[in-house]
Amino acid sequence: MTAADESGVKEDQTLLVDDTHLRALWSRPSFFDYISQLWRRRHFIQAEAKSKSLGTGRGTFLGKLWIILDPLLQVAVYAVILD
Repeated sequence: MTAADESGVKEDQTLLVDDTHLRALWSRPSFFDYISQLWRRRHFIQAEAKSKSLGTGRGTFLGKLWIILDPLLQVAVYAVILD
């Protein structure tokens, strides 16, 4: 049994696909179309940014304070090591 037989399409049949709504992968929208897409998705972008920022300190001992302390401690370590 071949892969064509398993999919239900016989080897001698032609499968037609409607490609009227397809576009090339390398094509980019115009600048104004891109901005309008961003504007339509602004609520999702805001919600994702909020969830990522609030979820960063979750599960740590210091909680949200760790969000501020972690970069400061990293800078201090780099300053000690590279100085």
